[in-house]
Amino acid sequence: MEKNVQVSFAEIMNIPVTELLKSNTKVIDIPYQIEMTREIDHQLYYVKEINSILEVLNELIGNELASFLGLDSSIKLFGKSNYEWFSYTNQKYYIMSSNVKKEDCEYTDTNEALRNVFLPMFLCYDSISYLETLETLPLPSPELERLKEQLLKLFAIDIYMYQQDRFGNVIIEKQNNHYQLAPIYDFEYAFLNCSKDHLSLSISMTDFQVLKKKYLAIEYYLKTLYQLEPLALLKKVEEKYQIRIPDIVKEYYQERMNMEKEMITTDQSFVKEKSLRF
Repeated sequence: MEKNVQVSFAEIMNIPVTELLKSNTKVIDIPYQIEMTREIDHQLYYVKEINSILEVLNELIGNELASFLGLDSSIKLFGKSNYEWFSYTNQKYYIMSSNVKKEDCEYTDTNEALRNVFLPMFLCYDSISYLETLETLPLPSPELERLKEQLLKLFAIDIYMYQQDRFGNVIIEKQNNHYQLAPIYDFEYAFLNCSKDHLSLSISMTDFQVLKKKYLAIEYYLKTLYQLEPLALLKKVEEKYQIRIPDIVKEYYQERMNMEKEMITTDQSFVKEKSLRF
């Protein structure tokens, strides 16, 4: 059963994105275009229009969590453009992710890689079946173990954020016969409703119990993330991107981060020892 939080989603959604920006926040002026990828100053960007303050912050928080666990993440910048339609003009804001793809690498989404070993159906990346099927890929053991480790870290981040939109954006990067996850991006649909049925896109609490019995590392990664103080994490985001997060938004995130932490860590099978060092 879901728990109610004090700060409502509707309250946060009414806060304009411009409330985040300070006089020294770096915002790049870009021409209005529909394309999601574009080249700006010889750099390829994945450009996503943002419509709420949560979409922005979820992307930035996700990036920080990825870096904290040692995953390669994209570099985030703010962009804006003027959208004109007849006599109507509106300013649109974007999150621009660079470092998404490198010129000397090959890329394939993980479901395509799995289909290449005769997998006939689409598997949601964070399902147990996905990891089990990944183990059938004809890769050298060190490469396979690296991919599994990176995926488990991403599982942990998405459970921490109760991410609900990790479709088709888990990309495998190949360089000189070495395989790893490509820089991570796309965290926007997160920190909404905390429920034992939806810890992330396809992991329920029951699935989590099965998952951590087979892959012990996911509990370690989650415990590492839960040692972060929510307000300290938000302060780091503010400093890194030179933005200002309104107090009510900080309260919203703190409530949701603590809510899921309580739900996961009070489970009887979750490791209770406090002697782990990170």
